[in-house]
Amino acid sequence: MYTATLPNALASARTPIASHESDALLTPALDPSFRMAPGMREYVTRVMDAARGGSIEHLRMVGPAGCGKTEAALQCAALGGMDAFVMDCSIVREPRDWFGSRTVNAGSLAWRDSAFVRAVQRGNTLIILDEANRASLTVGNALLPLLDRRRASLVEERGSVVRVAPGTVFVATMNEGAGYTGTSPMDAALRDRFPRVLEFTYLPEKDETTLLVQRTGIGREVAERLVDIATRTRSTQAGISPFSVTLSTRQLLAAAADYVLAGPASLPFTIGNLYPTEGGSESERAQIMALVVGKFGGIG
Repeated sequence: MYTATLPNALASARTPIASHESDALLTPALDPSFRMAPGMREYVTRVMDAARGGSIEHLRMVGPAGCGKTEAALQCAALGGMDAFVMDCSIVREPRDWFGSRTVNAGSLAWRDSAFVRAVQRGNTLIILDEANRASLTVGNALLPLLDRRRASLVEERGSVVRVAPGTVFVATMNEGAGYTGTSPMDAALRDRFPRVLEFTYLPEKDETTLLVQRTGIGREVAERLVDIATRTRSTQAGISPFSVTLSTRQLLAAAADYVLAGPASLPFTIGNLYPTEGGSESERAQIMALVVGKFGGIG
């Protein structure tokens, strides 16, 4: 298993160049604040180099919500000099939805390829199967022929075979665990097609603080206080956390950005209201707001 620690918000990797807008393709740029352990960076760079040469390279990225898996995948594309296509797996309801749909053209039925198919067939493209385990098992099984040595799948309604172009890399991102409703265990055959696994976690406190400062312009001392609150929500004793909600890097970035706009008065909306009120003075919201007040004084 491999481990990585990466930032969450990689803003420069989000904007597609104009010529790609119709196909929802992105051309990610390397972000100077992107962090990766040297050994991990070297490994990913070699994998991307091999992919450009036509090798079959699939990656699976796992970790808690909001720690940067999808955006790290975009940075992998940037490292390899590749375009990227993000497929939201949670919206795929039927196996054929991967491939396209029937439409009417000049009074006749015709097949329309999906953006996913167009991306798969163009080459030098990293296909991000985002939230891969939110697609049903039946839906996921439709990808099996594309992900093994066949690199092709017959789509009967299309009347032809979809072939994966050389230099195409599939990256599956997912949250795993009982806390993520709507997910399902990945089918063993599908999981086996992603033999390279990158495990993600949140940044070390110092690096997460730097990230907040760089992305939002918040003062470092204030960022340190926000990160300390988040760290407390992530801590466990005997495997048990007093909080049902873990403050992610994504949520911290929102809290920091709003703090810059509105100061401490923003914190009930970006932190406090994430937690339930059941239990009155002993509720999770009361506990988290006690932490907030302890760090920032009176809120209001």
